[in-house]
Amino acid sequence: MEMLYGEPEYLSPGGDAKTQSLIDLARLDRGLRVLDVGSGLGGSAFYLAQEQACRVHGIDLMTSNVAEAKRRAGLKILQGQVDFVSGDAVALPFSDQRFDVVWGQDAWCHVDDKATLIAEIKRVLVEGGQIVFSDWLVNKPEHIRASELYEVAASANMATLEMYQDLIRGEGLHIEACLDTSDDLRKEYHHVLARLRAFEASFVEQYGQKVFDIVLSTQQYMFDACEEGLLGSGSLVAKKL
Repeated sequence: MEMLYGEPEYLSPGGDAKTQSLIDLARLDRGLRVLDVGSGLGGSAFYLAQEQACRVHGIDLMTSNVAEAKRRAGLKILQGQVDFVSGDAVALPFSDQRFDVVWGQDAWCHVDDKATLIAEIKRVLVEGGQIVFSDWLVNKPEHIRASELYEVAASANMATLEMYQDLIRGEGLHIEACLDTSDDLRKEYHHVLARLRAFEASFVEQYGQKVFDIVLSTQQYMFDACEEGLLGSGSLVAKKL
């Protein structure tokens, strides 16, 4: 996936540039205590630690992601600034009012119970703390192909931008910024397809033609869903008052 999306340590398109865009959108201070929910291989956590001097805790449901993120943190000599644990986003293993920021980067689409997710995030945030996240969205949930999209994207409960806003406001949080970034995602998937075709030979040599064809078909589907306006993305920042 890293090869596919073009940046190491990220399991979704955009990489460091997207992390920086979220930092800018939220106007994040330096040296904050950050919880990265759905931290994957640690890309955004490493960037926040290195560029913003943040102390970052990452949590991911997949133990293999956690183990690999820990290994890479050791190579970067960031053990004192980042750590990673395996856990569930809807039952965060942290005390109340622990973090200045709860961060998410295109990962919460894989969390089914988003109402509990937002409630848990509010619980672990300090007063005045921020939720800062981007996510993949379903722009047309009534579309006949929406359920097919959920299956391909491994997301049983993909939200709309409006759904996230309603959940956040329902917890009494104040939305500071909300952007529809669907066009950015469409452009990113154009690059993903070009990149995939460019390294077809090496991919086939390593994994076989059948696997390549499956990956290409999946990524083509995602690109087409972006083109049709079915799949989109958004970025939100909200504050706990």
